[in-house]
Amino acid sequence: MPIYKFNPSHFKWPATAALLAVLITIGVADVASNEKLLRLCAVRGIDIYYGEYWRFITGAFMHADFMHIAVNCFSLVQLGRLCEQSFGWRATMQVYFIALVGGNALALVFHDPSHPVVGASGAIFGLFGMVLGFIIARTGSIAETWKTPLGRNLLIFLAINVALSFSMPRISFWGHLGGFVPGLAMGYFVERRQSRRASWPEYASMAVLGVAIVGLAVYSCIPFNRSAYIATQALKAYEREDMAAGDALLKRARNMPNAPEGATALIDHLRAWRVLHRQKTDILIPGLLQWPLMGRDHAWPTGFPAGLPFHFFVLSPELIDEEAKQQAKLESGNAGA
Repeated sequence: MPIYKFNPSHFKWPATAALLAVLITIGVADVASNEKLLRLCAVRGIDIYYGEYWRFITGAFMHADFMHIAVNCFSLVQLGRLCEQSFGWRATMQVYFIALVGGNALALVFHDPSHPVVGASGAIFGLFGMVLGFIIARTGSIAETWKTPLGRNLLIFLAINVALSFSMPRISFWGHLGGFVPGLAMGYFVERRQSRRASWPEYASMAVLGVAIVGLAVYSCIPFNRSAYIATQALKAYEREDMAAGDALLKRARNMPNAPEGATALIDHLRAWRVLHRQKTDILIPGLLQWPLMGRDHAWPTGFPAGLPFHFFVLSPELIDEEAKQQAKLESGNAGA
């Protein structure tokens, strides 16, 4: 690496400053909007399956509270400056957004589809991984990396964050991992290429990684074989008043095994709505069908905590009995026809 990049008189970090400004500006705007911006932009499976694909990117610029954004901004300044001094602003931005995509994709695949995920930590972990990967490639091993002051600090930081990810449920381990791995691989590859030691398998591995990240991102937004995605398509069919298609999709979602908690809640919500719709009583609860969507402004009935941005209507025993009666009536009608 050129020595002048480490000279304080040449210190420049435009990418870090720009990202920092965006995070702070969006944080202030979210507070001013009474968190409406967060409800419209958070990464959440059900809303993305519904078609709000912008959330896949915008969620990485939202934060849950002041402490969340403060910690991420501090980490961004520390790691962003180091990356820009070492690799330049273009490489820093590239890794930031590649890690953002990888982190959000892995979080969507492994997290419950009803749980929103926000924060820039996945992208920041990509910057962290890039620095660590570069040092590992330069020193030749993790053991040799430990002998360097910076490498030792990074490895300790990694161990602490892994422990926190497993001990604190609000921290997205998968989001961090999805950002860290691409950054680590890119940092390792950059050092190998700069030192002219990169081989064709390493170039091929980077190409495979790029294809894998793109494929994972597409699948995370359109998981065609997952119950939550199919149930969301049933919701959209009901919105179009295509009851036959909605019923078929809902039945398919119900029959899929190993549905996560959020998918089960969505399926039960749609079953309850369908019973009420057949009874023509769903009109007494405005917007009931769209309750599971996070970005809508709902007027919640008495008894629902207004602070939540979404709800699922509970499939009560009475509604289950009514559903069975309706189904039996439909089947007898079809048999008679």
